[in-house]
Amino acid sequence: MKKSQSFLRFTKSFLLSFLFLLFFALLIILWTLSSTPNHQPIVMQSPSSTVYLPDEDEVLTIFIAGCVTRASVAEYFYILRYEKNKINIFPLPSKSVATVDGKKFNLSKFYDYGGTEMALSAAENIFEIKIDRYIRVDFNTLSNIVDFFGGITYNLEHDIIYKDSKNEVDINLEKGYQTLDGRRFAALMRYEDDALDEIVQINRRTFLLCEFLSKHLNKNISEETDNILSLLLEMDGNINDYDIVSRKQGFQSLLENNLLTVNAIELTGTFQNNGVFEFSSESIVNVKNNFMLY
Repeated sequence: MKKSQSFLRFTKSFLLSFLFLLFFALLIILWTLSSTPNHQPIVMQSPSSTVYLPDEDEVLTIFIAGCVTRASVAEYFYILRYEKNKINIFPLPSKSVATVDGKKFNLSKFYDYGGTEMALSAAENIFEIKIDRYIRVDFNTLSNIVDFFGGITYNLEHDIIYKDSKNEVDINLEKGYQTLDGRRFAALMRYEDDALDEIVQINRRTFLLCEFLSKHLNKNISEETDNILSLLLEMDGNINDYDIVSRKQGFQSLLENNLLTVNAIELTGTFQNNGVFEFSSESIVNVKNNFMLY
């Protein structure tokens, strides 16, 4: 009998102690939860990944001279600037006048007189900027580049008939959406519409070029980086291996992450009665702001 009573007292004491400890533990848990702001669970933050952006010393400004054949005089010019995560493109009318070493000609005559380097110096003097490299692109070179990327689908506003006896090109394009291969794209870049203002046509060609690059310079083509950069080396110009190697990593990263944008800088100015083109103050400011060295 005494053993039974002792067991009961032990059991009651044990249960009371257990209940007390359980109550004390619940109090601690409730206090911990109430001290956490907004009662939200603590989430471990994973380290953020770093997106590569080219350094300032990787900026490259290129002068582009376009001609029908390698032996012909250049008839259109562009300044292209690769900077951080963007490419800016500005057109230069061939009749833009500049002064180099006391000689005053338009860009086409400077090209005829001293080649692409002389025309480059003329462009530098017009805008007081520094241009790093130059390339020359003829009809067939441009055609091959476009074909490498797979052409482009473009909406033509009207029918186009283009004939080029030097390159044996005879192309008829109908109004509406057309898939342009290299030769058709190159033809459209040279096509002149008598019904449109010349400045409007120059800007249209620049926007077409930017649209083509914007469509293709993305992660879908990132695996072709070596081939893309080798195209620059194969062109007539003074771009060298170091220019490519020092920018390859940044260019590859921008393509893979869809961070590279292409922008057209609109041309404004006036063609004088004697055919000379004068840039507006707006164009000069825009070029300096987008192509000036920091």
